[in-house]
Amino acid sequence: MKVLAKRLARKLHTILVPPPAAKAVPLRNPYPIRTSSQSSRSHVDEYWGEHTIKSEPFATAQDGLDWLKYRSKIYPLSFQFKGLWDDHQGKVLVDYGCGPGHDLMGFQVFSRPAKVYGIDISHKALSLAGHNSALHNIPAERIELIQTGDLSDRIPLSDGCVDYVHCCGVLHHTTAPEVILKEFHRILKPGGKGMLMIYNTDSLFVHLYIAYVKRFVDSDCAGLSVEEIFTRSTDGASCPISRSYRGAEFAEICQHAGFDTEYLGGFVACNELDLWDQHGAKALRDARLGEPHKSFLKQLDWDASGLPYFQGKAAGVGGSFRIRKQ
Repeated sequence: MKVLAKRLARKLHTILVPPPAAKAVPLRNPYPIRTSSQSSRSHVDEYWGEHTIKSEPFATAQDGLDWLKYRSKIYPLSFQFKGLWDDHQGKVLVDYGCGPGHDLMGFQVFSRPAKVYGIDISHKALSLAGHNSALHNIPAERIELIQTGDLSDRIPLSDGCVDYVHCCGVLHHTTAPEVILKEFHRILKPGGKGMLMIYNTDSLFVHLYIAYVKRFVDSDCAGLSVEEIFTRSTDGASCPISRSYRGAEFAEICQHAGFDTEYLGGFVACNELDLWDQHGAKALRDARLGEPHKSFLKQLDWDASGLPYFQGKAAGVGGSFRIRKQ
């Protein structure tokens, strides 16, 4: 009963405390955007150039902080897993795939870095990142915005110049994540650290929403594999690349790039919990659901706050990794 009560309280909070209302304001980015050289642009560049996440600029500095607070409520465990906002006083940080700069803004406000590089493939996203940071009066010497490309094989920073790399929700959308990881290794100082988030296969999102709800309840993906449905269901139906990884699988990729790697688990999105409440029992009874997915659901444990765990790791879609340069 306590678990159910806490889950209901979390659900009520997201209903009663809606996301901060967007206000129509002109986009003003005072920081220059440096463009790295690239011979060609891919379909990934084109897609994300047109589909910018949370594309409305904040009207005030407080609006940005309110959004960060709201986001922490709808993604339980995300701030703990992502290390937001650890103390990085005097350090140089990279936010790779910074999008509209929400985490970049948070690092600037709360973590006291000497400098943060915001890197993204979308010029629009970088303009938003500059706008949102400028609301907090971030000096120009503490922020640099760089536009790169999906096919770029080099981050335009020198060897060993960065203390910390943050890359959340990006690598699973790229053509060559292994190349980017090797670049992270190159630009980090010896012993430099980072946090990565990629979509987690061992999650309610994959084993319940994708494998059951999308295939058999909504019935709008008949004949498609789980992988094909997943690609269509995360960031738009026409998103060109969207993968998920198991913790050990992605940890091995990071280790091959030269990192000591710790898999923390997957932080949960509140809608994953809603999916379980609505469809979990039915999925377990339905003979159409494949055994690997049903086995995952049967093995879930639930903590005192109502969050799911699989084999000792949080079973949300936000697979989170700490890395350290060897």
